[in-house]
Amino acid sequence: MSDDWDGRAETYRQLEWANRRGLIDAIIGELDPQPGDFILDAGAGIGSVSVAVAPVVKYVCALDKSQAMLDKVPFRLNIRRELGDVMAMRFFAETFDGIVMRQVLHLVEDPLQALWECHRVLRRGSRMVLVEGIPPHLDLMEWFAGMLRTVKDRYVFSTDDLYDLMQHAGFSIVRQALYVEPQVSISNWLANSQVDSGIAQQVLRMHRELDERGKRYYNMAVGEDICCDFHFLILVGRKG
Repeated sequence: MSDDWDGRAETYRQLEWANRRGLIDAIIGELDPQPGDFILDAGAGIGSVSVAVAPVVKYVCALDKSQAMLDKVPFRLNIRRELGDVMAMRFFAETFDGIVMRQVLHLVEDPLQALWECHRVLRRGSRMVLVEGIPPHLDLMEWFAGMLRTVKDRYVFSTDDLYDLMQHAGFSIVRQALYVEPQVSISNWLANSQVDSGIAQQVLRMHRELDERGKRYYNMAVGEDICCDFHFLILVGRKG
């Protein structure tokens, strides 16, 4: 599973769901960072989470496999940009006091391996916050998976899938929360993810043709654009 992340760096800051502050604030609240903490933003992209958490901790490592993405991370004295892959991180065991992985796990080749790596580099007793998009209702799981895979080959997870992966990686789940990002533009998501225009039209059509029950689950507003409530599962795991 691969993406042209260097190419996407130019438009990522315009990606509505990724840069609204609500989800980022919810993530930081679940992480519960402390002033002396060393935090890993695993799959940091342009560093939205890194920049938000930096003022309240000692040090943040923004890790990403795209140099172009890392070049967009705003300068802060306590943010270090690290080129690397979450599948094989070049850190000693038990380096970090907290880890955030936001909307990354569905794109890696081996999700369990990525979580094992996070477990390895996290200090005992510390927290990892995992965030992934999920359908608004289990009845829509098949449609949700088909829609996302129309855009790009990827893993699609249910709540139970993510819970099992975290546990198999060695984490104890201490909290599970749902975050709803209201009325996100589907056109904005597709345009700033650099989706081919033909595929974008197909995805828009899938939303327009979704049955009324599905549209209610999404709180969907259909006009010239389509806006939906995006649902994110936040799992907080602790290393024992």
